[in-house]
Amino acid sequence: MKSYTNIVGLVLLLLLFSCANKDNKTSKSENSQISVTLEKLDSIQIDYLGITTVHDIDPVSETVLFSENLPYSEEIFIADFNGSIQSSFSKLGDVPDGYGGLLSSLRLNSDSSFIAYGYKGFLSYDFSRNLLSQTRIDDFQIPSFSIKAMGYGMEKFRSDYLYVNQSSSNFFNPEYALTYLLRPETASKSAVSL
Repeated sequence: MKSYTNIVGLVLLLLLFSCANKDNKTSKSENSQISVTLEKLDSIQIDYLGITTVHDIDPVSETVLFSENLPYSEEIFIADFNGSIQSSFSKLGDVPDGYGGLLSSLRLNSDSSFIAYGYKGFLSYDFSRNLLSQTRIDDFQIPSFSIKAMGYGMEKFRSDYLYVNQSSSNFFNPEYALTYLLRPETASKSAVSL
């Protein structure tokens, strides 16, 4: 019984000291003021109503590539940093110069063109809607999922593109790779191994 009395006394003593220290800390923080200023360094405002997905931004050519993804259409927009839409068109579906369906985000090239990786391979378009080149991939697999937005999909790596494997996730397959290097010029892909 004596040990319980000692424990209860110790707990009460700790509560007393913890409450006393807490009051002192709050009085110090009430007297101090913190001043914060926010400065907008840069921004791009494009007057467009809709739900858009930004695919790529090129600060050198001051170009923004974005799209609006609706259930049965996918409109591609090219705008400048002033907010003016330079061009808009759709290449979704079964059209002669279309990509079928996108497998990755659209990527800007430095020569007023962009590349699309879709069901029909790698397709390069100029900003005037014209198809410049098309190469079909040699080992095409229908993906189990596809994320199409800036920061997802394929990212430039030297002259190739680093691509997240979007096929079925069979982690127990010894040939399964998490990432691939895509080569648009030769329409080939190779697994990245660590």
